[in-house]
Amino acid sequence: MLGLADFDEILLPIEAIYDKFAESILSDIARRLLKAGKITSTAAWQSQRVIESGKVFGDVVNRISEITGVSKKELYKAFKEAGVRSLKYDNSLLVKAGLSAVNLNLSPAMQRILVLNMKKTASLMQNLTMSTAIRSQTSFLEALDLSYMQVVHGGMDYRTAVKTAVKSVARRGVEVVHYPSGRVDQLDVAMRRAVLTGVAQTATALTWENLVDNDIDLIEVSAHIGARNKGDVPENHALWQGYVYSRKNNPDFPDFLTVTGYGTKTGLSGINCRHSFYPYFEGTPRKYDEETLEAYRNKTVLHRGKEIDFYKATQMQRKQERKIRDAKREANTLQAVGLNNREEYQKVRKLQAQMRRFIAETGLDRKPEREGGKVILLDSK
Repeated sequence: MLGLADFDEILLPIEAIYDKFAESILSDIARRLLKAGKITSTAAWQSQRVIESGKVFGDVVNRISEITGVSKKELYKAFKEAGVRSLKYDNSLLVKAGLSAVNLNLSPAMQRILVLNMKKTASLMQNLTMSTAIRSQTSFLEALDLSYMQVVHGGMDYRTAVKTAVKSVARRGVEVVHYPSGRVDQLDVAMRRAVLTGVAQTATALTWENLVDNDIDLIEVSAHIGARNKGDVPENHALWQGYVYSRKNNPDFPDFLTVTGYGTKTGLSGINCRHSFYPYFEGTPRKYDEETLEAYRNKTVLHRGKEIDFYKATQMQRKQERKIRDAKREANTLQAVGLNNREEYQKVRKLQAQMRRFIAETGLDRKPEREGGKVILLDSK
């Protein structure tokens, strides 16, 4: 079984890799805007526009090749660690029941599950990362055109126009495209979702293999405060978490697949789901009693003097975290090319103050690692 803290800890090294990747892309685009923005001759600008946009594309592709090996290495470590932690808990239950523990390294079936899931996630990440090249090139061209028009036709001075263009690039961030849907996401959001989902699905697949190998019928599902609570089962995770189910049509227990939606996008182990499950042996105490589950479902916090649903509060926190990340990205991209970022720096501080008030009011746990890195002030120019 993987807990919420396990997911956050396992994901951190991979998130750091792609955060640095995104920072390097934005800094490079900003430097090229600074360079090309000095050109006011239409012919020279058109020529430089083509050259620099090609360089943006090429540089991103080169950076992708550089991080691919590193990210795959970290990804395998993440999946291996998830498997070890998950099976450790499963094995403790098996041993108590008089069954044999499974060794991840010695089981060909377990290793196959681990490698196949890792390759699937790595392939998804590679496809997403490759889409950043064309999105970054487009972002550069749009920002370059904006600065040129503001200088040549808008009467704006070069430095102000470039700063506006750099801010537009930073505000847009590094984007990825999901194929075939065409949906666009921020790189950090897409990567976290891909890795979290892959890790969770690997851990539960290993547990499922354990259940089948030992002919165990009953399954207990993990539970946590703030589970998804919208819609009906299986989309509403708060309704099925923490209970015991049967995988072999035991009439005394609900059917595992039907109720939890295990294997579907919106059910247990679906996209962004952090629930786990593990063997249950009839007659042993459940990990979560009805009182605890009821408290999880009805958990509220105070916000501006009113009680609000805990899940809604966590969604509000995620939104504030994104705002802080966006503001830091804008401030640090300007700083990276020597442009004054005092206004953007103050915006970060204001958003952080709002977050501190929100955390103090609601009692939620603040997660600094989800608010981006350190922001640097530059107000000399």
